[in-house]
Amino acid sequence: MISNCDLLECYLNKRPKDQSECAAGRLARGSVVGEWRVEVYLGSGLSAEVYRVTNVRMRCEGALKLLVNEKEGLKERFIDEADAMRYLALPSLPRFLGSGEHDGAPYYVMEYLHPVEERMSGESFSRLMVKIADAVHELHEAGYIHRDLKPGNIMRRANGEVVLIDLGLLKKKGAGVTDPVVRRGKSLSIIDGRPVGVGTLDYAAPEQMLKGEFSVASDVFSLGRILQHFYGGNVPRKLRYAVRRATRNNPTDRFPSAKAFAAAVRRRHYPTIFTILSFAVVFAVAGTCPLWKPVAIDAVRSVVAPPQKVLVTLMPRADENDADYFRRIAPLAEAGNVEAQIALAEAHFYGRGT
Repeated sequence: MISNCDLLECYLNKRPKDQSECAAGRLARGSVVGEWRVEVYLGSGLSAEVYRVTNVRMRCEGALKLLVNEKEGLKERFIDEADAMRYLALPSLPRFLGSGEHDGAPYYVMEYLHPVEERMSGESFSRLMVKIADAVHELHEAGYIHRDLKPGNIMRRANGEVVLIDLGLLKKKGAGVTDPVVRRGKSLSIIDGRPVGVGTLDYAAPEQMLKGEFSVASDVFSLGRILQHFYGGNVPRKLRYAVRRATRNNPTDRFPSAKAFAAAVRRRHYPTIFTILSFAVVFAVAGTCPLWKPVAIDAVRSVVAPPQKVLVTLMPRADENDADYFRRIAPLAEAGNVEAQIALAEAHFYGRGT
């Protein structure tokens, strides 16, 4: 269980003024572990405690993670996490600063990071999502699947670069579904007896949780869930296609890569520039051809200032489900309304409301 002094909050220095409000860790403030002096106890998770530390020689800051629970293969995951940072050395992963043992317990030190600030505008969420997806794609290109992507495992450097943390479940592409915990026979499906996966319930793909299967597609599913989380479940219309496709139950129906997911979010995030360019072309053509001018101007007016009644009609009502909404706008689509036609086409393709 995460302590009251949540790890993310502490990374952002949102600690209570009275440090006694947080449960004390094993390491006392001021104690030295290797070359690192403990400054602040940040918090604890399932298997480890985290501290903000300072190197006694270089005076640089770091985050020291100390293993305190070695049950059920957790030590293996801890070592895997340290090795991933040490040997992969990807920009999207934390920088590895050292490791060792303290009183028989293994520890490692990584760069000190900050959590992603979630109090931001919707447009900022879209830009952030593109950075996250690009970081995940970099990890995939290196041949690894994260398996535990969620908002709490996404951090940032002081310069804004996105960093993926908590690499204990990292797996190489093509590896089997087994895991140190699963190999002990502790995690079997009650449905068919097959090994089940690990991850976080709200963000892990169905095949990962139910069958232990993981792939690029399972990480893409998690990206879609993260985007939903950023918007509190109320995803803007222009981004709903990206979320729907990323979180399809069938892995083959999702985006083929995290990069493709990022491209879908990026296209929906920057529609204004394409709209402006389209209008510019229309006006340019209208200005050079007098016969087209009235027609072009009328076309632009119909897009820029559509009848208010049509806009209201196309808005989903709070008391109607998808089927009722699509049934209501069907006559508009038949009458030639492009937005209604697109909405119905997407519904037919993805099976929504049909």
